[in-house]
Amino acid sequence: MGWKINNDSLQITETAWERGLPIADLPSRSDLSLPPNEKFDLPAKPTNPDGSPLEPDSAKMRSYRENLSQFFTKSNRYKKTVQKNAELHSLRCDTHIKLMTAKKFQDYEVSERSSFE
Repeated sequence: MGWKINNDSLQITETAWERGLPIADLPSRSDLSLPPNEKFDLPAKPTNPDGSPLEPDSAKMRSYRENLSQFFTKSNRYKKTVQKNAELHSLRCDTHIKLMTAKKFQDYEVSERSSFE
């Protein structure tokens, strides 16, 4: 069984790619907006004045746990967005290569016995 590039589909895909249209599996042409990369210091664990640990249910420990949770939530949100943008970059490169390859082969029809010699 042979194959041939579907020129109509290629033209539609190229147009969608050039215009940045979000159709099919084409990746976004732009990165996601990054949340503010604020400098957060890891909250210090509170202790009693003598240095001994606080009771787990004390108001200071509840506040500490809440601050710690906010710290990791904001930090993870930023890291996940950076990772997603790296993945989008990779997908854009992959799509570009596939479109260039399809364009190069658009005038060929390959059968089982064809060769590119």
